[in-house]
Formats: sequence, structure tokens, C-alpha cells
Amino acid sequence: MYGPFVFKGEGIYISGEHYNIEEPLLHLNDYPEGIIEKNEIKWLSGLDYNFEGYLLSFQFLQQVILDYTDIISEDKYRNQVTFLIKKDFMRSKLNTEVAFHYNVNEDVLMTNPTVSYDYSDQINLKAGANISLEGESFKNDVIYVQTEYLF
Repeated sequence: MYGPFVFKGEGIYISGEHYNIEEPLLHLNDYPEGIIEKNEIKWLSGLDYNFEGYLLSFQFLQQVILDYTDIISEDKYRNQVTFLIKKDFMRSKLNTEVAFHYNVNEDVLMTNPTVSYDYSDQINLKAGANISLEGESFKNDVIYVQTEYLF
């Protein structure tokens, strides 16, 4: 922490992750299942900033396949960027947020606006959407309403 800024980071090493290979029929003897096992590192670096009740959060995420070979159907580096704007109202009973997610490798930008209201200790209401900002197709866009009852 440094004043209104919060710096964050984390990483993980995963051994034995499975990946699909490009042309399974060409490598049938070596990889009969059509997959290859490799190790992977995932890491995240981010910055949160509080400004007059608004939370602004930026994160960069990267996944790296170690000992990469060209027969793997995924990229060696997979990069993602997220940005979040969040504001609470009415003593934190009404929460609003807009999250943006950009997949660098696939050049896909999505947004997730959400409004939630804590009606009581047991009842919470939420409405939101998952929207692709590519503009090509709306078939993957989702609008949802959720009611939660805690007992």
C-alpha cells in the first residue's frame, strides 16, 4: 500500500498441465491421446486506486507454457488485461461495477456491468450482463437477473 494505491501480484507454478496438439493424427504414436503434458507458470500484477469512493483496478495476467514446442495448439504466452470501476452507494447496500476484460492473444474485448442490492441480511438482488465489444456477433452476450436467499 502506498496512500490510495495498492500494488498486488501473485504467481503459481503448475506441473503436468495438459494441452491439445495441432495435428493429433501425425503424432499418434508419440501422443495417442492427442494431448501433451507441460509445466506452466501463471502470474498477475495489478494496481488498485481509490478515488473519492471509486475503486479503479488494473491487472495484467500472463500464462507461460514452459518447454514449449510448436505442436501445441495454444500460444506459448497468453496475455490478458482487466480493468474494473466499482462504486458503492447507500452505505454499501447498492453496489455498481463495470469490468473490462481484454484477451490480447485473441484480440477480444468484453465488458461486465453489474448492479447488486443487499435488500436484507438474507436477500440479495443482482442484475448484470456479459457483453462482447467486438461488434461482430451478439450470440454470446448474456443479460442476467439473480436473486439470492441466505438461510
